[in-house]
Amino acid sequence: MISKDITIQVPASASLQPAAILVQVANQFNSSVRIEVEDKQVNAKSLMGMLSLTFYPGESIKVITQGEDETQAMERIEHYLTTAQKN
Repeated sequence: MISKDITIQVPASASLQPAAILVQVANQFNSSVRIEVEDKQVNAKSLMGMLSLTFYPGESIKVITQGEDETQAMERIEHYLTTAQKN
C-alpha cells in the first residue's frame, strides 16, 4: 500500500471533466485507488464517489493505492493531479 499527500494543480472547472478524467486514469490499473479529502475516503474508480468530494487547486488530498501495480497507479495519478491541464 502506498499513501501520499498530493497538492492539486488541475484547474477547477464547472464541468465534470476533471473528476471523470481522474476516474479514467484510476481505472487503467488493477490496484485499488482511494482518494481521501478531510475525513471522507472514496473509491477513485467511481464517478459517483469522486463527485461526492470537493477539492480545489492548491489543496492537498491523500491518494492511497494498493495492489500489484500500485506504484504505477500512484505515479500516473500524481502526474495527472499535479500537471495543470489546459482545455
